[in-house]
Order: sequence, then structure tokens, then C-alpha cells
Amino acid sequence: MEAAAPLRPDNVIANKIASILSVSYTDHSMRQALESLDSRMKQGNTTSARRHLRSNTEAEIIKANGQFLKSFSQITEQIREIGTTVESLNAQYAQMHRAITQSTRSSGRLAKEAAELKDKQDQVASKKALLDAFDTTFVVSESEIEVLTSTAVPVDDKFFQSLARVKDIYTNCEALLASESTSEGGVELMTSMSQNLDSAYSKLSFSVQHEFKTLLVGKYLQLGPKLRRSLAVLAERPSILESTLSVLVDTRQKALSLEFMNALTSETANSKPIDFYAYDALRYVGDMMAWIHSAAVNEKENLDALFQTDSMSAGLAEGMASEPWWKDQEQHHNLEDARSTVGSLVDRITSILVKPLQVRIDQVLSTETAPTTIYQVSNVLSFYRATFQKHSYLGPESGLISALERFHHACTRQFRRCLEDRLSSFRDSAKFEPPPYLQPPDFLVDAMAELNKVLTSYETSIAYNDSDESTSTIRQIIEDMTEPYLEFCNRAASDMPDGMEMEIFQINCLDQVKMSLLLFSSLTDYKVQQLDSRIDELVEVLVARQFRSFLKSSNLQNWDQRHDLSDEQVVQQLAAQLDEWLPAATMESNLALQRLTSPRLGSTITLRASQQFATTFAEFRQHLSTVYDDTKLATIFPRTESQVRVLLALE
Repeated sequence: MEAAAPLRPDNVIANKIASILSVSYTDHSMRQALESLDSRMKQGNTTSARRHLRSNTEAEIIKANGQFLKSFSQITEQIREIGTTVESLNAQYAQMHRAITQSTRSSGRLAKEAAELKDKQDQVASKKALLDAFDTTFVVSESEIEVLTSTAVPVDDKFFQSLARVKDIYTNCEALLASESTSEGGVELMTSMSQNLDSAYSKLSFSVQHEFKTLLVGKYLQLGPKLRRSLAVLAERPSILESTLSVLVDTRQKALSLEFMNALTSETANSKPIDFYAYDALRYVGDMMAWIHSAAVNEKENLDALFQTDSMSAGLAEGMASEPWWKDQEQHHNLEDARSTVGSLVDRITSILVKPLQVRIDQVLSTETAPTTIYQVSNVLSFYRATFQKHSYLGPESGLISALERFHHACTRQFRRCLEDRLSSFRDSAKFEPPPYLQPPDFLVDAMAELNKVLTSYETSIAYNDSDESTSTIRQIIEDMTEPYLEFCNRAASDMPDGMEMEIFQINCLDQVKMSLLLFSSLTDYKVQQLDSRIDELVEVLVARQFRSFLKSSNLQNWDQRHDLSDEQVVQQLAAQLDEWLPAATMESNLALQRLTSPRLGSTITLRASQQFATTFAEFRQHLSTVYDDTKLATIFPRTESQVRVLLALE
């Protein structure tokens, strides 16, 4: 085996080149080496540079290491100084730790004392808060008490605020009564607050009374929100409110009475005084009642402005709850709600007008003698009484309404008294003689005219309704104003010598009353039917009388007893007399009945009498046909039933 040949320089270089070429260009270390080599070969890739590359590189490394050592020595010196500083700080820390430990030991007692003081401070703050709450809830300041009780301080918003506070305190005192430890103090506090409230309500009542006296000017109230607020507060004490309102009532009564008297007696530029029309009773009473109604409406509107508020209603409800015993008193007025309060006040105020009104109503009733006028006055009083009740101006027990009720009854009594006096004057007068033409007498015509006025007034009055009481009343009036006069006419007719004239006169009187009542058929149907029945009875009498007159004039009266019908001469005489009477029979009957005021009745009486006569004639003719044959009968008594009916206008 041959020995390996020694390496030649070319092989070394080739190996290096191969080694270099075998390295990947992506090798990071190779790239850094190449970049470093490139930076060193910037002056040129010369042979000298390549030869001294290693030495130059090592020299640079040595130089860099020297600079590092020099810099590190400075750092070492600084670290040494820091160590010295740290040792000094450790010594100071140890010294401070020892001082703090000693201070902590000495301040422990102070901290304990501070904690105790803190607890005491919290307790004091709690007591102070409790005291402040008590002052706020249960203590009234002197200034507030002065506002509530001193008459020198006016009633304003501060007064109402203080009053509300005292009321709240009084209510809150109930909480103190719940505990035995505070019950005694609660009682004392409630007593004190009760006294303050009484003084405040008294002061407020006095202020309102004074305002009532000064603010009432003329016939209108000058109302303000403070007055309404004051009344709403006083409503919480009904007893005090009633005494306060008594001043209002007294003041308004005086003003209203004066105004009423001025209206009655004083003349203005636009109108005469009401008393000027005293000669006209109806207008006089109507004007007075219209004035009173207007005054009542004005009072109600003014009082509504005072009391018809939510605060007033709430105050009255609270007052009824706080003083329930007040309603049980015998002498008290209705203050349960705003509406009843207003009604009670209007009643009390207007009651002052009752006395002057009664004087004048009595004067009217004592001087007026016309029943119709008195009845119309009564209807006026009834109208205003119903108006007051309907519109709730006054209650059912109102003094004014009760007075109007009394006046109405007085008018009713006077109305009947006037009717009786008038009838008495007729009875006491000289004997009445019917008119020559048998017409209804003047007193009956006048009485029916008055009845028409009464019924007209009734139909237009508020009493006109379908109630049994109203119907009974007006029917009694109709009876009182018709029957006595008809009875007087009947007595006068009974003295007449001629029966037919008596019956005609009675029918005329009844017909006069009937014609007057027919104008008010809805009220007088029952009476008209009664009169028709009585007229029919008299008509029957006249029909019978006319029938007898027909028989007598025709000589057929009792023909079966008076005449011998077998005698032809007698029959011929009857035929002649019948022929003489028949043509004028109807005319004579109508002439006899012409004094009837109703032509229809006269025609009816004649017609019915003629029908009865025709029936009797038919019987007479039938009897003759049994005595004579038809030929003979036609010769001696030619009149037939048909001819008689034609002549009597029955066909």
C-alpha cells in the first residue's frame, strides 16, 4: 500500500474554498461574519489588508476590552458607594424602628382614651339629634305662639302655618301617650297645645267676625281668598263656626231688611216703590215675592263662593268628626256639609223678611174682596214656595217656606170666606125675579166669569198636576162657585107661576154654567157630565110638556076616553081641528121655546115632542081603521101618518 501523498498548498486552498462554498448563504453567523468583514474591508481588499486582518482585529478587541475595564471600574466604585449608602439606611431604619416601637408602646393609652372620647362624642351627637327632632316635632317657638294668640298680630299666612304646626304637634302627642315614661309629658304638652289651639281659633273667629262687619257693603259680599281660607279652618270647630256665622247672619239680616224696606217705600229714578202698587193686590204680592226671590238667589251665590270649596268640605267633615256631640244639641244649625250650610244660612238670613211680608199679605187679605184676585195671589205664593224648594235655595223646614205655606192657607181661607160673604149678600138681598126673557141672571154670569179666571189661574199655576190632592181641591172650588148660585137660581125659578118658564130658566142657568166649564174640559169633564144629566132631566120635562101641548092643540088628548069615534061627525071635527093646527105646530113650539139660550135644545125638544105625537097619531089612526073601512076613512079623516110626519118636519 502506498503512502498518502503529502498535501499541497493548492489542496489547502481548495479545501478552504470548498468549505466556504459549502456554507449556506442563509446561515446567520456566516452572514454576520461576512458583514463584519465587509465593514473592515471598506478601504480596499488589498493583500496588506488581508494579511493584517487578524492582527488588526485582535488589536481592536484588546482596545475594546481595555475600555470596558476602565468603564467597569467606575461602576464598581459607584456600587461601592451605593453599598455604603444602603448600610447607612439600614442603620437609620433600625434606629427608626426602635423609636416607632417605643412610641407605639407609649401611645396605646392615648389611643384608648381617644376611642372612649369618640364613643362619648357619638352619644352626644345622637342625643343632640334626638333633641333637635323633639324640638322640631313638639316645641313651638315664642314667636309662633305670639302669632297665634296675640290680637295685635294680623291673621296672615304665617298664622295659618303656625296653626297647622300646632295641630300637627297636638296630633303627634299621641305617640308620647303610648309610653309610660313619656305619658305625663305628653299630657302636659297636649294641654298646652290645646290651649294654644283654642286661643288661635278664638283669634281667627274674632278676625272673621270683624271682616264680616267691614266687608259687607250694599247687597254684595266682597269676598277674598283669606276669608274663605279662614272659614275653612273654622269649619274644623263647628261650635266656633256657628257663633262666627251668627255675626254674618245678623249683619246680612240688617242689610237685607233695610234694602227690602227701601224697595217697598223709596222711589228710584227707574221705578216706583213696591207699596205704590198696593191697590193692585196681584202685582203687589208678585213684586214683593220677586224681590225676595232675587235677594235669596244673591245670598245663595255669595255664600256658595264662600263655602262651595274642597277645603271647606274637608273642614266641615273634620269638624263633624272632632265634635260629634255638637250635632246632638237641641239648638244648632245644619253645618254637616257645604250645601246644607249654605241652605241654613240663606234660610236664617231671609227669615228677617217674613215679618214685613206677613204684614203686607195680611193687609192684602183684609182689604181684597174679589175671590179671583185672592186665588191668584195664592197661586203666586205657591209658585214661589215651590221655586224655593225645587232649586234648593231653602230647606223644607225653612222659615220663609213655612211662612209662604201659612200665607197660602190664609189665602185659601179668605177665598172661601169671600165666596161665603158674596152668597150671604145674595141670600139677604131682596127677592130675586128672573129676567123677562128668562136669560141667566147677571150674578150667575159674573160668577162664571170669576170661575173662568180661577180656572185659568189654576191651569197656569205650578199646582196644576194630576195628583189626587190637586184634583180634589180644584173640584171643591168648582162646586163652591157653581152649586150655591144654581141653588139660588132654582129657588128663584120655583117661585115662577109658569112651569114651562121655570124649566126654561133652569135650563138656561145650567147651560150658562156648562158653557163656561167647557173651556176647561180637562178639569171640568165630571161637572159637565153632571150638568148634562140635569139638563137632560129638564129637557125630558119640556118634551113631555110640549107633547101634552100638541095633544091639547090637536084635540087628541085622551082620545080613547073623550070622543065617540063611531060618530062620523066627531071624527070629521077632529080631522078639521088637526088640519087647522098641523101647519103651524112646529113653529108654535119653537116660538114657545125661543127663550132657551141654546137653539139646539129648542129644536131637540120640538123634534122629540113631534115624534111622540106622531106615534100617538099612528095609534089613533090605527084605531080608526078598525072602526071604518079605508074608503070611508079616507073621506072623513083623510090625514095619514106620513102626511103628519111631513108637516111636523120629521121626514
